[in-house]
Amino acid sequence: LGLLDQPRLLFIKQSDAQRARINLFAVMNHPTAPYYNHLTLAAHEELVQIDLRQALTRQPTSRTDKLYLVCTNGNKDKCCAKFGMACYRELRHHVPPQRVWQCAHVGGDRFAPNIVVAPDAAYFGGVPITRVADFAASLERGHIVPAYYRGRSG
Repeated sequence: LGLLDQPRLLFIKQSDAQRARINLFAVMNHPTAPYYNHLTLAAHEELVQIDLRQALTRQPTSRTDKLYLVCTNGNKDKCCAKFGMACYRELRHHVPPQRVWQCAHVGGDRFAPNIVVAPDAAYFGGVPITRVADFAASLERGHIVPAYYRGRSG
């Protein structure tokens, strides 16, 4: 990670994901052309073999569709688990489920549920469960939702 200026490592999971594979998303949140590469690993030991420069280089297979990373970590704050898990489940009804992930703590407990949207690295918080469908539809159309926008990483 020393190759990067302000790297961020965020652990993710899906409640129904196959345990046989490990998903790694190498995200480049460039201000005007963000993208990510999706790598699939068979074992954790393969992580040390990854060439980060290559993983972060734009490829013909690089993607720009949105990934929704919802903090569901109740170890830091119970609100993240309570509101985050409900948001995670609801989001999976409104965008393809393979693009919605639970993630480790991202800060801002008082804004739960906290959502990081990649590859833009946009942070959102406080989205009521009744507004998740509209929130997702707006983001999918490329619009920021100012009422819930907390800023951008990077």
